[in-house]
Amino acid sequence: MGIFLGLAFIFLCAATPSPSPSSFQSPDPLFSGSFDEKYWAGLFKEFTQAQRIELKALAHRQAFEWKELEASQKARKREWDKKEKEGRHQFFEEHSQGTERRTYVKDFVQRRELFTKRFMEEKKQKNLEQLARLEAVRQNQKQKLQEFKKQIDQHQIPASSLWPKSGI
Repeated sequence: MGIFLGLAFIFLCAATPSPSPSSFQSPDPLFSGSFDEKYWAGLFKEFTQAQRIELKALAHRQAFEWKELEASQKARKREWDKKEKEGRHQFFEEHSQGTERRTYVKDFVQRRELFTKRFMEEKKQKNLEQLARLEAVRQNQKQKLQEFKKQIDQHQIPASSLWPKSGI
């Protein structure tokens, strides 16, 4: 029962959207005064900090994805080596001639090179995907920063949709 309540709490917390910046909540709609320049500068500083945190989170996720890819490739290589070793031992038991063995070894080297080449292509593809995602996030942030700054310069409370989403 305790585990269920704990999971329910985690689910509710995850389902609840995080609020906009903590110290710069939207003012009371009935507020008719104006904010000083310090408020707008602080709001802009918090926005740029939120964007930096978003980039750091993306870099962290990408590093984790990279480690997962390498671990997966390492496990697949270990399995492939094991199967190849068993096959090689069986082949050498059945074929005692040097010419047959040389042909087998040449084929083995080609298979291993192809196998390694696929891994390199996977890494290259993952790298390109990650770079594209990083560039897309940077471009998106740049556009949102310009819009945010424009609204602040006009002394308007920026739309909450401009703030980086948490946990992306």
